[in-house]
Amino acid sequence: MNSPPGNVRVAVCTAILTICVPCCTRAQTVAAQRRFDVSTVRTSNPDAGNASSVSLDSQRLTARNVTLARLISLAYGLSEDQLSGGPSWITSRRFDITAKADTPVDPKLSPVVARQIQKEMMQRLLGERFQLKIRHETKAIPGYLLTAIKTGPKGMQKDDSDKPGMVIDDEKLRATAITMDQFADALSQGVLHRPVTNATSLTGKFDLQLTWDRRTDRYEGGADAPSDLGPSIFVSLQQQLGLKLEQRKTDADAIAVESAQIPQAN
Repeated sequence: MNSPPGNVRVAVCTAILTICVPCCTRAQTVAAQRRFDVSTVRTSNPDAGNASSVSLDSQRLTARNVTLARLISLAYGLSEDQLSGGPSWITSRRFDITAKADTPVDPKLSPVVARQIQKEMMQRLLGERFQLKIRHETKAIPGYLLTAIKTGPKGMQKDDSDKPGMVIDDEKLRATAITMDQFADALSQGVLHRPVTNATSLTGKFDLQLTWDRRTDRYEGGADAPSDLGPSIFVSLQQQLGLKLEQRKTDADAIAVESAQIPQAN
């Protein structure tokens, strides 16, 4: 289930979920009592085009001009290639959503546990407002490992602040205070729409920027790309950040959408 063509703008702070069973148990215990207390859902202006944005923090979800398929992929930490089924409108009809919890997620929780709580709150919201029903499957799909090249990473500055941010705007990615797990997740959900696993061994948080020519992305090696096109995401990662993507086939969690309903506007 691929995204429709066009410019895509995503503002998300996310992390690939790699947590142990005790963390999951704790997150589920806390999250069982957490939900967005107030939410508004409206169909987007049809003249808005394909540009979209999603922001999720400790207390608020704000989405503009997004499809339900994109919301599901964010709520469950999957790429849209890992989604199947459901009515046809989940990949085409777009929505504006604002949701707020009465109290923020406890800042004393670890980022991984806090992120899991946020995702479960978002899952609960989709179930309540879109009457979303899903089932989990295992699916072998193409994906990537994000690794560092032999000469090491470059073009990234350490940033230990507690205000992560990321924007993917057409063919440019700008990020502040993000981990490599979060960067891999952004590449997966906002650029490649395939699973990307962080294998860089880089720790800490970074500021970084990346630009590429989206038209060249199908030329993964770059050698066969027409000379009038700019570098692909694969080449740009190596040239600008000292990172690379290695193809891999992986058995991944997948979601089949059994049913969903267009919510009434409020």
